[in-house]
Amino acid sequence: MFTHSIFRQVMIPVSKESLGIICTSVGCEEITDADADKAAPSSKQNHAPFVGNDRVTGDWLLAYLVRGQLCLELDGSSSHRLQPGFVTLFPPGIRYRFSLDGMEDVFLYYVSFSGKSLAERKVCTAIDEIGPITEIGLKSEIIDLFQQLMEASKSFSEDAQRVLGSTIVLLVARLVNSKHLFLELHRSPTFIEQAKATIKNRLYDKASIEDIAKEMKIPLSTFQRNFAKAEKISPYQYLLRCKIEEAKKEMLFNTTPLRFIAERFGFIDQYHFSRVFKHVTGKRPSQWRKEQQE
Repeated sequence: MFTHSIFRQVMIPVSKESLGIICTSVGCEEITDADADKAAPSSKQNHAPFVGNDRVTGDWLLAYLVRGQLCLELDGSSSHRLQPGFVTLFPPGIRYRFSLDGMEDVFLYYVSFSGKSLAERKVCTAIDEIGPITEIGLKSEIIDLFQQLMEASKSFSEDAQRVLGSTIVLLVARLVNSKHLFLELHRSPTFIEQAKATIKNRLYDKASIEDIAKEMKIPLSTFQRNFAKAEKISPYQYLLRCKIEEAKKEMLFNTTPLRFIAERFGFIDQYHFSRVFKHVTGKRPSQWRKEQQE
């Protein structure tokens, strides 16, 4: 196996603001079954590969396995087998080692961060729910946030650290929410619990109620009738309300343009998003965001 590792150390000016979270590194690592003669040997890398080395965390370390299988040893004793969709989160001072578990290609993202507000739990208040090991499944929105972190880490502007910090806060919130949804989907739920969990799991795409009914293997008419009877609201209206609630969280954490938020949550366009947002909240999204920031 040849280790092809991508690593980006965050080296940007310290922000003049008092930030709750400071991002110290962000990157990804890919291990592929390739001919070493066709690629630069790992000895030419300017750092040790993330996988296959004993390490001790200096800051909080969050990793997300997207492809392949890994074995994780914590503090030299307990061993855990990780599959795609697993998240690991370690506080400072934890000794750990990731090693290959099989011959499959491996790909994972990771980010490290610190901050006084984090230590005092003034931000990321639910972060302890994630670690040290949590399964959430493969989530495109989680991958998107890691890619946003890697893109933001390229910037050398004073604003970059603020963007990185707010994205990490959003990432932790999404991971906690994804954990709850995963647990809901993998126990023996009632119909309405399973329906709500399935709907919440499809907030970031353009899935229709018919798609969700098919996923639950229930006829569309039966799904709509039973859901409306239990919740006094149609499943479509429930889906829209959930999308808006999640969009509001994202609008609080960063200054992402509304057109991108609309696209991320599967709306036709910004106009469609604004119309639904006003129907649910009584206010236009730009007005709501401005009031929250005052």
